[in-house]
Amino acid sequence: MEATFNIENNEEVKLLMERFDFELEENEEIFITREITPNYKSRIFINGRRVTNVIVKEFREKLLDSHSQRDQIMLFNKEYQLGLIDNFGSLNIYHEDFRKTYSELKNLIGKSLCK
Repeated sequence: MEATFNIENNEEVKLLMERFDFELEENEEIFITREITPNYKSRIFINGRRVTNVIVKEFREKLLDSHSQRDQIMLFNKEYQLGLIDNFGSLNIYHEDFRKTYSELKNLIGKSLCK
C-alpha cells in the first residue's frame, strides 16, 4: 500500500520532516509505503526510508483526520466542547491562566465562608 501527500501548505509536517532528517522532494510530496509480508509482518517507509510506528504516528496525526463509529458522541462531552471553542477562538494560551485564577478565587471564597 502506498499513499502520497502534498505538504506544500503543511508547515507542521515540514517540521517533522526536518526533525527526523528526511529529504523534502522538490514537489513537496511525501510517500508513505507499507509492505505486508506473507507471514503478516509489516514494514513502513517514508520516502523510501524505513521508520518505526512511533514516527508514523506523529506523521499520521498531522496528515490525516480519521474518524470512527460513534465519534459524534464526543460532541456531548463538555470538556471536548470547551476545547473546540477555545481552539476556534485561539484561546488555548489563556486556558491554564484562567484555570489557575479560578482555583485561587474558589479557595479564597471557601476560606471566607468558613470564618
